[in-house]
Amino acid sequence: MVLQESIYDARIRDAGYKITCARSLLVDMFKQANRPLSLNDLIKRLKEKQIDIATVYRNLKVLKDARVIQQIDFRDTGAHYELMDDNNHHHHLVCVLCGKTEDFHNCGVDEMVESVLKKSSNFSFIESHTMEMFGICKSCNKRSNSKLKIKN
Repeated sequence: MVLQESIYDARIRDAGYKITCARSLLVDMFKQANRPLSLNDLIKRLKEKQIDIATVYRNLKVLKDARVIQQIDFRDTGAHYELMDDNNHHHHLVCVLCGKTEDFHNCGVDEMVESVLKKSSNFSFIESHTMEMFGICKSCNKRSNSKLKIKN
């Protein structure tokens, strides 16, 4: 029986890297995650597997270079990472109080790309984009009795 190579393994190989135990563990961890993971999340989960911090950093770079994962900046809580999924393009809402995240789709940037490129004198191609929106989730808004009210 021949096992089909995953899209992520193929990306790693196509980028000129080998499939290693640490890379496979990281990819599996991202597949199981239901949210973007921080470096601390990864280190805690990999500690029991006896994978050191340097190996985590090195392999995050490899996975980013191979376009297996993408890095997302969540401001004060730092860099987070998630699998790049060509069939599930999305962005994130982030609560500035508790850190809760929620995916959202249809960012509308596709409509802007053609216009932006036509007006640009220096660019001919948009490779990727990111968008994170920061606010206060409904739970935190209720708890805080804040004057900040969410418009429904």
